[in-house]
Amino acid sequence: MPTLTTNAQFLRYAEDEYLSEFHLRALTPKPSSRTPESVTFEWGLVVGDGKLQSYLVTATGVTRWSLDGAWDKHAVVEVDVTETKNGISFWQKVPGLLQLECASLSIERGGVKRYTPPPHIRPDSFLVWGPREVSWTQLREWLGVPADYVLHDQTGDKLTPLDPASLDTKITGPYHVPTRVQAVTTPKSERPWLWVMWMLGAGAVGHYLSISRGTCDDASWARAVRLPEHLGPSNVMSGTVKCSSATWLEKWVPTIGLP
Repeated sequence: MPTLTTNAQFLRYAEDEYLSEFHLRALTPKPSSRTPESVTFEWGLVVGDGKLQSYLVTATGVTRWSLDGAWDKHAVVEVDVTETKNGISFWQKVPGLLQLECASLSIERGGVKRYTPPPHIRPDSFLVWGPREVSWTQLREWLGVPADYVLHDQTGDKLTPLDPASLDTKITGPYHVPTRVQAVTTPKSERPWLWVMWMLGAGAVGHYLSISRGTCDDASWARAVRLPEHLGPSNVMSGTVKCSSATWLEKWVPTIGLP
């Protein structure tokens, strides 16, 4: 069990142990106005699907132990050292700012523990599918696409403009292609305003598509994530969440934190 007494030693240990994606799983005592003589906490390094490698950390000679904001034991921690003349000083984003200054750290590698992360969605994309057939004209309206924006199917480096005469026609399978929704002047080397990826198999009816955020602003994305309310009964999947469109709108859309 190594005992570290300088920032340089701490950084070298973190590098040698590949401490990159990890969580702060426990801490004692919780920071308060009174600075304790020692503190202990546990890091959980992600080592596989549903597994955390435990590291038990003990700090002694503590001169600062403070938390500005909230601690979430499921948050991925960011760490960086701060300048100090003696001992070790660093902060952790947990996601609030947890600061520690101490004379020494002792770190013991523990066992591997099973870990089930809480359900979470991706804030920048979702998949929706259901029985209703729709057209590009309807999607443009529901997504709030600016009137002067164009649609291009992209295959490799090739962009194919959608035929304006086909936009009112219901979309049918097979249709497996990403579509760029963008201003006329946007080059293919840059991100579009929005990505729409259809995944309808041959003979399939209804809708099955993913929406991914490009350069659109928060107000536009806030409208896009509410697309399922126009599609009737459907299913939505994002991150680790799979739910009905009603649950998506009522429970998950508000967590994205958009206007």
